[in-house]
Amino acid sequence: MKKWRIILAAVLAAAAATACGTAIGCKKGSSHDAHTYSSAWSSDRYTHWHEPTCGDTDKRGDEKGHEWDENNVCTVCSIKKANGIEVSKGVTVYKMGTKSVIDVPVNDLSVNLLKEDGSVDRAMSADEYTVKYYKGKNELSSLNSVDAGSYNIWVEATINDQVVDSCVVVYVTDIFADLVKTEGETTQVIGGDHISPTWKFRATLLSGNTIDLDISDVRVTSFSTFEVADDHKATVTYEYINSLGESTTKDIFVPYVITAPEGNVELIDNSFVYDDIKGITTDKTQLKNENMTDANSFLTVTDVADFQWRSASGKYVEIQGPSLQVEFKGTGVFKINCASTGGTNVSGLALMDEDGNYVTATYSSKDVFAAEEYAIYGINGNVGVEFSFTINKPGKYTVCSMDEVQTAEDIIDTKRYLRIWNISMIDIAISD
Repeated sequence: MKKWRIILAAVLAAAAATACGTAIGCKKGSSHDAHTYSSAWSSDRYTHWHEPTCGDTDKRGDEKGHEWDENNVCTVCSIKKANGIEVSKGVTVYKMGTKSVIDVPVNDLSVNLLKEDGSVDRAMSADEYTVKYYKGKNELSSLNSVDAGSYNIWVEATINDQVVDSCVVVYVTDIFADLVKTEGETTQVIGGDHISPTWKFRATLLSGNTIDLDISDVRVTSFSTFEVADDHKATVTYEYINSLGESTTKDIFVPYVITAPEGNVELIDNSFVYDDIKGITTDKTQLKNENMTDANSFLTVTDVADFQWRSASGKYVEIQGPSLQVEFKGTGVFKINCASTGGTNVSGLALMDEDGNYVTATYSSKDVFAAEEYAIYGINGNVGVEFSFTINKPGKYTVCSMDEVQTAEDIIDTKRYLRIWNISMIDIAISD
């Protein structure tokens, strides 16, 4: 029982020492929560607090915001509310022209002391305040020899023992003059990225200053990923935004070559145009596989084809049913330009794989209605429509003219011949 009383007495003594303001050896970074504080109030423009006397300078006591009375005096710490200041500058926008750097004068800086209601009390003299200059978070010694950008001029003054400040922003603008490609491969592998991630560019400004850019800083459009050729051009667009937020864009064209992948690969790059078929000169000649030239050998006629050549009247082919086959040895794109047989007639189109499934197409014509669930398409009238089918696996694919197309509302009779103007195929074979 005596031992317990001794421990309790020691605890009470420590508590009493804290209450009387006696330091107990607390240091900054100590792990316990016992601290001692001055009885006097410390304050700044926004809060008041008791300073720690135990050496732990991070532990302010009872820190709270000021409570102002009708005379703008804090009822807790008795500090008088400081009036603010405002800063202005005669000129805030500067153009660099053809100079790489310019000096921004600050002799037109004006600083005013404000009244309690926010109106101007008086102009302040230069010895009543200090000035600091920043670009972003970086403090500068002056605004001499600066380049394009926005700059903050901060003015600080001590009013009623409180630091008050105000800021004005200065803009230095440049003009976007040119954009060039500086680095990067210009050979792309078909089916791969449309551009090389090594492409780099340089934007030149009227001042002569430059901005180095990588592929993430520009927008690239008008590129191809499928056609093997050396005359492709990508459109590269860069948007320059000056310090005022004004935007200027410029386009350049970057030529590049698309090649086949390395390895044991067979490349087929054909455009099938019916005017080039040899041996067919009369109207409604039945087309046979032996009529195909080497350039068009990727197409074959099916055994059940209802397929006729319209050379004399319009130089196109008409098909009904599953009439044409094409074999893809890899993956690629199959395009077909077609129409119905007349202004009020409707024809149907589908591309079927070896398993009897239809391949989804893309198109832009308003003359197409689609049974999207089945990837079967109807064509109104004899205006040519281009369909593009993306082939994702090797195999034989059949071009079909459908007897009917079922939409969400109706079943539409499409037993008319499908007129085909052009077929093209771009195929990259899978390596062995």
